[in-house]
Amino acid sequence: MLSIYSIMEAALRLPKGDEIVSIKRFDQINPFKSELYKLYKLSTMESNKASKDYYSPVTISPANFKKEITSSTTLVYLRNGTPIGMVHILDGYDGAAFLRGFIVNPKNRREGIGTALLEKCFEVARKYGHKKAELMIWANNPNAERLYSKHGFKVAEKTMVKHL
Repeated sequence: MLSIYSIMEAALRLPKGDEIVSIKRFDQINPFKSELYKLYKLSTMESNKASKDYYSPVTISPANFKKEITSSTTLVYLRNGTPIGMVHILDGYDGAAFLRGFIVNPKNRREGIGTALLEKCFEVARKYGHKKAELMIWANNPNAERLYSKHGFKVAEKTMVKHL
């Protein structure tokens, strides 16, 4: 399991005042807990909206937020100390790093933040011996699909759902 803390902008060229930090323990989010919780809620609401025709909604709660943080390594993109993007990295199957809960604040999209987070995910995953990265996206999210495709992700499977 990944367990690093302060991954800074080493190889990435981030704008002044921007940094990417890695969180493994819940107490590490205290400086920006309320803002990070807002991002978690936004990510969960977007996921629930995208999947409403297929799956039961995920409950947004402080307990689920804590579980998400403590069950993964969370990369947080900070701008002047305020979280504006995050992604959770988990150990997946067959040597994969599984990326979940990828979110960039809508006000900050198309600024390269998603790209910076992905590049940092790849760096961290390689450092810990992962051979590939995997993620899931909802069928009606062309912007996310474009971002991931641009960074080398390919469609490996499709899930079909029928309500009974």
